[in-house]
Amino acid sequence: MRPRVSRACAAFTLLELVVAIVGLSFTAAYAISFYFRAPDVTLENAAILLAQDLRVAQNRAAYLGEPGILELDVAGYRLVDERGRVVLHPRTQLPFVRTWSADAVFEGVELAGADFAGDTRLEFDGLGAALEGGHVTLAYGGDQRTLLISRGSGRVSIPDSTSGWLDPTR
Repeated sequence: MRPRVSRACAAFTLLELVVAIVGLSFTAAYAISFYFRAPDVTLENAAILLAQDLRVAQNRAAYLGEPGILELDVAGYRLVDERGRVVLHPRTQLPFVRTWSADAVFEGVELAGADFAGDTRLEFDGLGAALEGGHVTLAYGGDQRTLLISRGSGRVSIPDSTSGWLDPTR
Protein backbone atom coordinates (compact mmCIF):
# COMPACT_ATOMS: atom_id res chain seq x y z
CA MET A 1 0.00 0.00 0.00
CA ARG A 2 1.16 3.46 -0.90
CA PRO A 3 0.84 6.32 1.49
CA ARG A 4 -1.68 8.83 0.42
CA VAL A 5 -0.31 12.32 -0.45
CA SER A 6 -2.52 15.20 0.38
CA ARG A 7 -3.24 17.79 -2.30
CA ALA A 8 -1.63 20.51 -0.14
CA CYS A 9 1.78 18.81 -0.40
CA ALA A 10 1.64 18.03 -4.11
CA ALA A 11 4.14 19.69 -6.46
CA PHE A 12 3.29 21.75 -9.50
CA THR A 13 2.64 19.80 -12.64
CA LEU A 14 4.79 20.37 -15.69
CA LEU A 15 1.81 21.90 -17.49
CA GLU A 16 1.26 24.45 -14.72
CA LEU A 17 4.93 25.46 -14.84
CA VAL A 18 4.87 25.84 -18.63
CA VAL A 19 1.72 27.97 -18.48
CA ALA A 20 3.28 30.20 -15.81
CA ILE A 21 6.52 30.64 -17.77
CA VAL A 22 4.66 31.42 -21.00
CA GLY A 23 2.51 33.97 -19.18
CA LEU A 24 5.55 35.67 -17.63
CA SER A 25 7.31 35.70 -21.01
CA PHE A 26 4.42 37.46 -22.72
CA THR A 27 4.17 39.98 -19.88
CA ALA A 28 7.92 40.71 -20.05
CA ALA A 29 7.88 41.03 -23.85
CA TYR A 30 5.00 43.50 -23.70
CA ALA A 31 6.58 45.54 -20.89
CA ILE A 32 9.97 45.73 -22.64
CA SER A 33 8.45 46.74 -25.99
CA PHE A 34 6.29 49.34 -24.23
CA TYR A 35 9.35 50.77 -22.48
CA PHE A 36 11.36 51.07 -25.72
CA ARG A 37 8.43 52.69 -27.53
CA ALA A 38 8.69 55.63 -25.15
CA PRO A 39 9.88 58.62 -27.21
CA ASP A 40 12.47 59.69 -24.67
CA VAL A 41 14.18 56.29 -24.54
CA THR A 42 14.15 55.80 -28.30
CA LEU A 43 15.40 59.29 -29.07
CA GLU A 44 18.09 59.19 -26.38
CA ASN A 45 19.43 55.84 -27.63
CA ALA A 46 19.43 57.07 -31.23
CA ALA A 47 21.32 60.25 -30.29
CA ILE A 48 23.91 58.28 -28.32
CA LEU A 49 24.45 55.81 -31.17
CA LEU A 50 24.91 58.67 -33.62
CA ALA A 51 27.38 60.33 -31.23
CA GLN A 52 29.32 57.07 -30.94
CA ASP A 53 29.34 56.69 -34.73
CA LEU A 54 30.67 60.24 -35.07
CA ARG A 55 33.48 59.32 -32.71
CA VAL A 56 34.22 56.10 -34.68
CA ALA A 57 34.34 58.09 -37.94
CA GLN A 58 36.75 60.60 -36.41
CA ASN A 59 38.99 57.92 -34.90
CA ARG A 60 39.04 56.01 -38.19
CA ALA A 61 40.22 59.13 -40.03
CA ALA A 62 42.99 59.75 -37.50
CA TYR A 63 44.10 56.13 -37.29
CA LEU A 64 44.27 55.55 -41.05
CA GLY A 65 45.36 59.10 -41.88
CA GLU A 66 42.51 59.26 -44.40
CA PRO A 67 39.81 61.93 -44.54
CA GLY A 68 36.27 60.75 -43.94
CA ILE A 69 32.93 62.34 -44.65
CA LEU A 70 29.77 61.54 -42.68
CA GLU A 71 26.84 62.23 -44.99
CA LEU A 72 23.43 62.73 -43.35
CA ASP A 73 20.09 62.78 -45.16
CA VAL A 74 16.44 61.89 -44.63
CA ALA A 75 17.20 58.18 -45.19
CA GLY A 76 20.03 57.92 -42.63
CA TYR A 77 23.77 58.44 -42.71
CA ARG A 78 26.91 56.86 -44.11
CA LEU A 79 30.66 57.35 -43.90
CA VAL A 80 32.38 57.79 -47.24
CA ASP A 81 35.93 58.42 -48.40
CA GLU A 82 37.11 61.36 -50.54
CA ARG A 83 35.83 59.64 -53.69
CA GLY A 84 32.35 59.15 -52.26
CA ARG A 85 32.73 55.39 -51.70
CA VAL A 86 31.15 53.97 -48.56
CA VAL A 87 33.87 52.72 -46.20
CA LEU A 88 33.71 49.72 -43.89
CA HIS A 89 32.85 50.16 -40.23
CA PRO A 90 36.06 49.33 -38.31
CA ARG A 91 34.26 47.20 -35.72
CA THR A 92 31.89 45.21 -37.91
CA GLN A 93 33.72 45.29 -41.26
CA LEU A 94 30.32 45.97 -42.86
CA PRO A 95 29.50 49.08 -44.88
CA PHE A 96 29.32 52.08 -42.54
CA VAL A 97 25.68 52.87 -43.29
CA ARG A 98 22.79 53.51 -40.89
CA THR A 99 19.22 53.71 -42.17
CA TRP A 100 16.60 55.41 -40.01
CA SER A 101 13.87 52.94 -41.06
CA ALA A 102 15.97 49.73 -40.97
CA ASP A 103 18.14 50.00 -37.86
CA ALA A 104 16.19 49.06 -34.73
CA VAL A 105 17.65 51.84 -32.58
CA PHE A 106 16.51 54.44 -35.11
CA GLU A 107 13.05 53.03 -35.79
CA GLY A 108 10.68 55.99 -36.04
CA VAL A 109 13.49 58.54 -35.64
CA GLU A 110 13.80 61.27 -38.25
CA LEU A 111 16.48 63.76 -39.16
CA ALA A 112 15.02 67.14 -38.17
CA GLY A 113 18.09 69.06 -39.30
CA ALA A 114 21.83 69.00 -39.86
CA ASP A 115 24.08 71.95 -40.53
CA PHE A 116 27.85 72.07 -40.88
CA ALA A 117 28.59 75.49 -42.39
CA GLY A 118 25.62 75.18 -44.74
CA ASP A 119 26.17 71.49 -45.55
CA THR A 120 24.70 68.24 -44.21
CA ARG A 121 28.09 66.54 -44.43
CA LEU A 122 30.59 66.46 -41.60
CA GLU A 123 34.16 66.14 -42.85
CA PHE A 124 37.14 64.88 -40.86
CA ASP A 125 40.66 65.43 -42.17
CA GLY A 126 43.43 62.82 -42.07
CA LEU A 127 44.25 63.84 -38.50
CA GLY A 128 40.67 63.33 -37.33
CA ALA A 129 39.90 67.04 -36.99
CA ALA A 130 36.36 68.17 -37.83
CA LEU A 131 36.71 70.72 -40.62
CA GLU A 132 33.50 72.47 -39.57
CA GLY A 133 31.46 72.50 -36.41
CA GLY A 134 27.72 72.22 -36.44
CA HIS A 135 24.72 70.31 -35.22
CA VAL A 136 22.46 67.36 -35.96
CA THR A 137 18.89 67.31 -34.65
CA LEU A 138 16.92 64.08 -34.40
CA ALA A 139 13.16 63.93 -33.85
CA TYR A 140 10.79 61.27 -32.59
CA GLY A 141 7.24 61.50 -31.28
CA GLY A 142 7.25 65.29 -30.92
CA ASP A 143 10.53 65.32 -29.01
CA GLN A 144 14.01 66.27 -30.26
CA ARG A 145 17.67 65.74 -29.39
CA THR A 146 20.43 67.92 -30.78
CA LEU A 147 24.03 66.83 -31.08
CA LEU A 148 26.60 69.62 -31.19
CA ILE A 149 29.92 68.91 -32.88
CA SER A 150 32.86 71.25 -32.25
CA ARG A 151 35.05 72.42 -35.07
CA GLY A 152 38.59 71.04 -34.86
CA SER A 153 38.32 68.72 -31.87
CA GLY A 154 35.10 67.13 -33.12
CA ARG A 155 33.88 67.01 -29.54
CA VAL A 156 30.27 65.82 -29.40
CA SER A 157 27.78 67.04 -26.82
CA ILE A 158 24.08 66.40 -26.38
CA PRO A 159 22.86 69.34 -24.27
CA ASP A 160 19.31 68.01 -23.91
CA SER A 161 20.40 64.46 -23.05
CA THR A 162 18.23 62.81 -20.43
CA SER A 163 20.87 60.18 -19.64
CA GLY A 164 23.64 62.66 -18.96
CA TRP A 165 25.72 61.30 -21.84
CA LEU A 166 29.21 62.77 -22.11
CA ASP A 167 31.71 62.33 -24.93
CA PRO A 168 34.01 59.73 -23.34
CA THR A 169 37.14 60.58 -25.31
CA ARG A 170 37.28 64.32 -24.67
